Amino acid sequence: MRGLSGFGPVDSADSLDLLARGITVALEPESPFSQAVASGKAWSGPLPEDGPMRGLLDRIGPLGAASAVILPVRAHREAIAVLYGDAPDGGTLPPIGPLVELVEQAGRILGEAFLARRTSGPAAC
Repeated sequence: MRGLSGFGPVDSADSLDLLARGITVALEPESPFSQAVASGKAWSGPLPEDGPMRGLLDRIGPLGAASAVILPVRAHREAIAVLYGDAPDGGTLPPIGPLVELVEQAGRILGEAFLARRTSGPAAC
């Protein structure tokens, strides 16, 4: 996976928005990222000690985060994007239910938009 954008604090001179564009996260070996992408379900839990997720934190700076959430955005039963969030300074994550619902709805809307564009023919492009 490749980063597109971000917001929040980082341990870098660049903003997270710029830094995210240069970040890649491997889906192998298995990690919370690959689990979320493969299952299509949100992952939430303590940050692992190593692996792809630790590589991400090494790039942005862990900033004392203890737990994180990974939400796949799915359209047509495929993950098309992944949303990552954590609570810096050891804070606890708020309930993720409303965010999960928002991301699922966004995936449905994107899927409908993709389908409408495909079925409207070449003139719509």
